[in-house]
This record gives sequence, structure tokens and C-alpha cells, in this order.
Amino acid sequence: MILQSKSKEIWMYIGFPKLSLEAVTINASEKFISHPLAIVDTNKNRKKIIAYNNSAYKCGIDKSVSLSTALAICPHLNVNQKDPLQERNLLNSLAIISYQFTPNIAIENNGLYLEIFSCEKLFKSYENLLYLLNEKMSQHGVFAINGFGKNPLTAKILCKNRFQKKIPNLNNTLEEFKNVPIRRLTGNLKQRRIFTQLGFQSIGDLINVPISSLSQRFDKDLISNLEILLHRKKQLLTNFKPPRSFQEEILYIHGLTDKKSLIFPMKSLLKRLDDYLTALQYKCFQVTWHFRASSGQSIAMEIKLSKSKSDSSYMLKLSQLKLENIDLPEIIEKVSLCCDALVENIKTNNELFQDTKNKLQNNYKLIDKIIAKIGEKALFKLLIKNEHAPRKAGVIENTKEEHFFNQGRTENKRPIWLLKKPNPIKFQNGQLYLNSYMRILSGPERICDNWWENNQQFDYYIAQDEDGVNYWIYRSGDNWFVHGLFS
Repeated sequence: MILQSKSKEIWMYIGFPKLSLEAVTINASEKFISHPLAIVDTNKNRKKIIAYNNSAYKCGIDKSVSLSTALAICPHLNVNQKDPLQERNLLNSLAIISYQFTPNIAIENNGLYLEIFSCEKLFKSYENLLYLLNEKMSQHGVFAINGFGKNPLTAKILCKNRFQKKIPNLNNTLEEFKNVPIRRLTGNLKQRRIFTQLGFQSIGDLINVPISSLSQRFDKDLISNLEILLHRKKQLLTNFKPPRSFQEEILYIHGLTDKKSLIFPMKSLLKRLDDYLTALQYKCFQVTWHFRASSGQSIAMEIKLSKSKSDSSYMLKLSQLKLENIDLPEIIEKVSLCCDALVENIKTNNELFQDTKNKLQNNYKLIDKIIAKIGEKALFKLLIKNEHAPRKAGVIENTKEEHFFNQGRTENKRPIWLLKKPNPIKFQNGQLYLNSYMRILSGPERICDNWWENNQQFDYYIAQDEDGVNYWIYRSGDNWFVHGLFS
């Protein structure tokens, strides 16, 4: 889908000036981050420092220092190659976070374009939206800056070196262009030199010149950008759409050597899944982990949920339980998380039945823990089979978790648990008596055993004592017996 600028739009550009560094450090350990680190990019077989952390800066390293000099002044400097794939993955994660605030998003090289005009009412104010969005970005561990405009390019060019939490007056953009250097409009060094020779210092200087004159000396891209800034041309962007399944991974070059060290990347991936589910208003009922060793061996671990959820902390607990029983390779190089078992998260008002809902949730959690800890084969359920003879009706069978709480209806109400040997009931003062007096609630139901086995028949009743306990009783001649108890 192509995004086109409309008459009433507020565009925000979010830039990530430390993207190259954050793509490497966002999933790294504290020990790795605390060491001096530099990110390099290779151009014509020459490596140049493009980003560095605070520890490296304290050692005297910045973008002006050559790599050889940096290693000379800081021998223990960690040097990582710029990773475009990791940067793209991080941008996608940030786009998914932004999708919680607006569906109109486009990804740019090192940033995002967001159209937020129609979002004010949903978040009660633009200030509240910007505050919440900035909080989300900070929680994700990235440094963000932003700018605003009536079209995406204007928002990018007017981007400040901080995250603004208030939208400036968008009617003063032409005035603001006077203070914006031309280098923000073009990265072409040749064009920049020509501008300097002509005495053009700011974008404002350039806008004052007729476009017809500029088009004779400069390329189409520059002219097109000027027309967009002057609202003479619409800017087309490709709208970001989150994928309909979740799949992300974290790569560790040096490897992870124990299960405890896996918790951090697992927690990080589940947090991304949480953002994904929140943005798309989904819940999931199964996730799959993959742990790949440096040898290429891969171990899969499925986490099934008896009830669809979007709670990352709950899924982490289940993952930890199951991880205890998984044999992993000595060195794990990559941890990945996949989820395509998604359902729409429909919110309903269940206040009247909240107690029942909470009890069911606790039941589901118990089942999930049992399956995670000892497996689905350990799950058994009491069932009433379609058998007329009572002694054959109640059985214990292995069952799947999704069927655990689904008990089919039976024609006759019978207890699941039957006594191994029926207990006699006394008859006092013309009433049935077992610990206390009993009264008949329903019956009789005549049940005959299989005639080829033992031709017997009994009349069954449901009775209740003074404490409200229900019993399944039958009569044989003048004698009464308890055959089962209802839960």
C-alpha cells in the first residue's frame, strides 16, 4: 500500500542516530556493553568507525579517529562490523511498537515516518501520545529523536537532536528552513560544493530561487525534494504492515554456554512478541523456541498454552520450566522464537462472572505448568463414557490440554467417582440416614447390567444430605446403598 500526503496530516519522523550501535548492543550482556566498543563500516576495503559507546569515547575514540589509531590507544577495544540485517530487524521491531499508536507507518533507512493526525482523540492529546511513544522507545533500549511537518520529508529535515514531546507550529516551516543547513537536503558532495560557491547556506536560501532555474543545474532528485517541501508534489511512501506471524532471533557470535545465560535473550524475544501481540491485538496459544549450536545442530522446544494469552512473563516461566528437561548443545549460537498460532484478542466485559473466570484461569495455569514440566502425556482426565453399566462409565484417559475442561453432556447425571464397594444406608424414622438425614432429589433411573454377564437391575436416585452433599444411591429390595458421590 502506498501512503500519500493528504491535506490534513501531521507527520512525525523518528530518527535513531545510534542505530548501528544499538543493533549490536540491544541484546548483549552488561559485561559486553561495559567494554569499549566501536562499530565500523567497510568502504573500498577501508574500515571506518561510524559509532562507539561511552566507554570507547572515554578512551578518546570518536568518528574522526582511524581504526588503527583507536586500537593503539585502546588495545582492548571491541570492534564490530556494521550489521545491516540486525539494523533492519531492530527497525522492524520499532515499527511494530509504533503500530500501537498509528497504522500509518513507513520505514526509512535509519528511522520511521508516522502520520498521527487522527490519533489525538484516541490518546486524548498529542502530548500524551508522544510521551507514551517515547517511553516505549526508551524501554526498548534505543535513543530516539524526532521532527514534525505537514509531509514526511519536512518532518525529517526539521528533525531535532532530541525527542520533542510537543508538536511545534507547523505553519512556520518556511521560516525554520532558513536555519536548516543544505546538507540535510542532499548528501551529494558535488552539489554541496556548488551550493557553497553560489552562496547558498540554508534550505531557506534554496527555496527562494525559482525551481525552473535550479532544474537546469541540479538533478531530478533534488528538484523533486524541493517540490515536496513546497507542497507542490506528493511524497509516496510504502506503508509498513506487520507480518501475520512472529519470527525473530538473536545471534551470539561467542555463544552461550549454560541455560541460565539463555534467560536474557529469551526474555528479550518474548518482550518483542509482547509488543507484536499488543500492536496487532492478538493472543497466542503456542510458541516455539529454536536453539542452534555453532555446529549447526538445532533443538526445538514447543510451549503450548491451554488458553490463548499475550503475557510474556507467563510464557517465560513456562519456558524456564520446560527448559529444565531439555538437553542442549554445549554452545548455543542463536536463539529464535516463532509464533503463528494467533487468535484475535477480543475484549469482553466479564465482571459478573469474574470469580468463575479467575478459577478457570488458575486451572489453565496449572495445566500449562504440568505440561511444561513433565509433558502432555502426563495429563489425564476423568471422563464419563457412553456406557449404561455404572462400573464401566467412569474412566481415566490421557487427554490433550485443549480438551481437559471440556466435558461432554451425558443423558443421565452421574458422578464420575464411584465407590469401589457400595456402602449401605440406614433407614431411620422412615427416612434415609447416612451421617445425617437424606432426601431424594430425583429418580428413579432403572439400570440393568449386561444380561449376558449378570442379569441385575437397580433403581438409582440422586439424594442430598443435610450438609448439601449429593449422593448417587440405589435400592436393592428393601436395602439402600451409596454407589457414588458428586463433586
